[in-house]
Amino acid sequence: MITSELFSEAMGELDPKYVTEMLGYKPETAPKNKPVYVRYLALAAVLCLVVAAAVWANWDDSRFEVIDYGGDTVNSVDLPMLTISLGDSGMGFEGYWVYDISDLVSGNPWNEDMELSTLPVYQNVISYDDYHTPLSGVDYDRMSELLYDVAGRLGLDTETIEITDDAYSEERKQSVLKSYEGSGYDIPDSYFDATRYMCETDDYDIEVNTYLTVMVTFKNPVSLPDEIEDDPYALAEYFLEEYSELICMENPTVSIDGGDRFIDGEQSFSISFYETSGDDTENILSYNFKKIRFSCDSDGYLWKISFFNVDLSDKIGDYPIITADEAIEMLAEGEYLTSAPVEFPGVEYIGKVELIYRAGAYEENFIPYYRFYVEIDPGYGDSFYTSGLTTYAAYYVPAISEEYISDLTVWDGSFN
Repeated sequence: MITSELFSEAMGELDPKYVTEMLGYKPETAPKNKPVYVRYLALAAVLCLVVAAAVWANWDDSRFEVIDYGGDTVNSVDLPMLTISLGDSGMGFEGYWVYDISDLVSGNPWNEDMELSTLPVYQNVISYDDYHTPLSGVDYDRMSELLYDVAGRLGLDTETIEITDDAYSEERKQSVLKSYEGSGYDIPDSYFDATRYMCETDDYDIEVNTYLTVMVTFKNPVSLPDEIEDDPYALAEYFLEEYSELICMENPTVSIDGGDRFIDGEQSFSISFYETSGDDTENILSYNFKKIRFSCDSDGYLWKISFFNVDLSDKIGDYPIITADEAIEMLAEGEYLTSAPVEFPGVEYIGKVELIYRAGAYEENFIPYYRFYVEIDPGYGDSFYTSGLTTYAAYYVPAISEEYISDLTVWDGSFN
């Protein structure tokens, strides 16, 4: 904003002769029918100089850096270095079993033709100790707001519903403290705080956790039309029509994700909706952080709806990103994260790639990654091999420029 003080300061930056000359300017042979606006061009020029001077006077060039990146120049304002954290990545093998890579589908709005030079990186507002106990950043007011919002969308009277939580009673707290005496673990006070708010009605169990995910569980699972219960795309259309007020989006887009198979060859899919009323970056963020997911049980009944609302209030900055081809080069050099039991076998085994954010609750930062689906030794998991299924594993390469990564040595997958 150009304040009166900044205006005066800017005027002080101008050479007085330019102001005098422009204000006193008269064309020596101006025709009498010259348009009136010419008389004010000098004043407009002065104003332009004032604005330019104001911007210059208020510009802090110490915060500005021009980066030569991949032949393009990207402007960077104090982008801090990032540490690649493992989050909860080590919890099991992320593998997919398919007859063909085309079995795997995704509603991801990203594609390689998008002209994206930067993507935002966010810090997880919740910090945890080594035992996944939240230490700070839990927004209990927001948890309560989200629970009431979803309850209202379900048609419940938010004035009469009763909210409970799972915070420890004083008696239970003292019992836990006593049991940990001499263990060497210093229990933080937040260990005893609530991790869920809950509401129970005749029809639903509703709860919201510290990660701001609201889950609605149907006490009596909802039967679905027989003719569509095995068709995820038809189910998505049905959910969109039947639960439009609950979805409550300006431009809801269906996301069918999954397609990997069980040993009997049956496929599993997740059905979600996300908002696509923004630009490419906004749509990517919506897909990764703000979905509404419908879950059906093995008998084809709708039993749960989950609302994901990851807190993205702590933005670190917009970081230059690399291309998928550049990520393949890093993958080949062994710079990746994976829970696969084998080293990356080679670029010829890459089946497909997509850009996603690793949005696990225990990630330190929410960073965009390229996720590569890579075919690994078909003998891994004999039962799947004998069933004619191929094993694909997920290998991750950070999508941001490596000059912003503080430590590359944690990417070799050896933590598994």
